[in-house]
Amino acid sequence: MNRSASHKRPVICNVNSGYVINPENKLKMHKPGSGAPVQQCHYQSTSSITMNEQLKKQLASCFGKNIPDSEAFQAFIQSVNSVYEQKNPAASHYESEFNFLQQAIHETAAVTVCDQNGILLTVNNQFCRISGYHTDDLTGKHVRCLFHENDHRELNKKVQESFSTGDVWKGECKMRNIFGITYWVSITMVVQRDRKGIIKKYMSSMIDITPLKIYQEEVVNSEYKYKDVVDSVREVIFQIDKKSEFVILNAAWRDITGFSVNDTLGMSIADFVHDDDKQHLIIELDRLHHSRISSVNRVMRFITKDGQYLWFDFFARLMLRDDG
Repeated sequence: MNRSASHKRPVICNVNSGYVINPENKLKMHKPGSGAPVQQCHYQSTSSITMNEQLKKQLASCFGKNIPDSEAFQAFIQSVNSVYEQKNPAASHYESEFNFLQQAIHETAAVTVCDQNGILLTVNNQFCRISGYHTDDLTGKHVRCLFHENDHRELNKKVQESFSTGDVWKGECKMRNIFGITYWVSITMVVQRDRKGIIKKYMSSMIDITPLKIYQEEVVNSEYKYKDVVDSVREVIFQIDKKSEFVILNAAWRDITGFSVNDTLGMSIADFVHDDDKQHLIIELDRLHHSRISSVNRVMRFITKDGQYLWFDFFARLMLRDDG
């Protein structure tokens, strides 16, 4: 051996198969007992970690179970990995970007993965946090254990209809935590298919929206209570828009005039005013809409469904939105 050859990087040999991995990431095949390669092909690896594992397998064929665990061995592995990263900077960059995105998803969303039969394969920490379950409680169980029975049946129907034409489903659904308490999530579900297009796995990414749903329910309940109060008043309570068309009316309108509330909504208030009072009302409402006056208060006649006229003490004031 000449002196220059001794300074070259080391070479890993698989004695049994005749494969050699050199620092240039090339795979050479040797005939047993021969020093000359008979075939050469390029060796590709997906990442430095994969490269490391493959090197260990090569060493295992040489040393059996007694693979060296010394500092020198680790330094050698790092040396080969550094050569690989120099040769494949793009692979290292994409791996870093992938890890970054994966971490971001797991930190912000609850994630579950199940097979084609709905058996849970894995859940992340965020899902355990919002559901109260531990990973070991769920792995190997059917995903239906996370729902009330009717909710799962309804969700499964929507999902299967969506996946018959695509690979992504988005929506909101109710789930059940470990204590049987219902909570709401905004969910995005994607599928992994094989080459034949058959679904292999389902992955769901979820965000807890229970506080939002509670707030929405409170708003709806408040509106119902407000409507009950308004409808119980014997005076007509209304709201008109810039065109002087009804947008809100209570039940007293029907009781007093005989006109249906639904039929009246969208119609101009002037359509129900006596002709002698109509022009005065139109002028004053126009001044009100342009903020020239703060309110309108007049006694005028409104027509009823049977063609008669009733005197109303009419009062209206301007309501502005937050943006003016």
